[in-house]
Amino acid sequence: MSILSDVRVVLNDTGVFWADTQVLEAINFAQLDVASQTKLVLGTVTLSVTAGDDIVEIDSTLFIPQRIHNGTLTTYPTTMRELENFNRLWKSTTAGQPEHFVLWDWNHIRLFPRPDQNYTFSIEGLLKPTEVTTTTVMFGVGKYNSAIRYYTLAYLLEATRPDLAAWYIQLGDKDVMELNKTLRNQQSHNIRRFRPAKRVNLKNSGMISNNSLYNNFNSYDGL
Repeated sequence: MSILSDVRVVLNDTGVFWADTQVLEAINFAQLDVASQTKLVLGTVTLSVTAGDDIVEIDSTLFIPQRIHNGTLTTYPTTMRELENFNRLWKSTTAGQPEHFVLWDWNHIRLFPRPDQNYTFSIEGLLKPTEVTTTTVMFGVGKYNSAIRYYTLAYLLEATRPDLAAWYIQLGDKDVMELNKTLRNQQSHNIRRFRPAKRVNLKNSGMISNNSLYNNFNSYDGL
């Protein structure tokens, strides 16, 4: 069953009240919402820079840029405020290899300093989910699909049934939380999966017993 048919079953509507274009638009908004919260679809796009151009359009498939690479150089997107704090004379700086990348608007990056030649960077980040059409069938993680369904229903019912919309938002938030928990637990190295220790000991603190203060800490009843 496609996600469109799935949503229509819950709405008990065959297209009388909500047209396909309205439902699809809500589904795609829901996809962006879930993707931004789970960061499930990650990838890399190319950023080609021409000498003298300091405002460059980002690849349309990129949703949220996270890291920018050029050979051994790795940097992170910043803001105009941070750039002003770093160098208030940035507009008059001599051209060179860009080292700072400002999120100018939703699909442009501003480079600093202004490039003195052509460069090619790669941008890692969150990619936009594939747009859903009437024939698209949703596969993948169950909680991902159900979160999209709940958020879609919330968007469609917000104007006419805000009480139901709020309920579906809560259900979607719950599924997103469960999905993030599943994704986190699948990571092989994750400090958040460790149980917090209640006292200092060799099991969670290495050779701390060699410390002269260890016996005092270990004998304290509050630890």
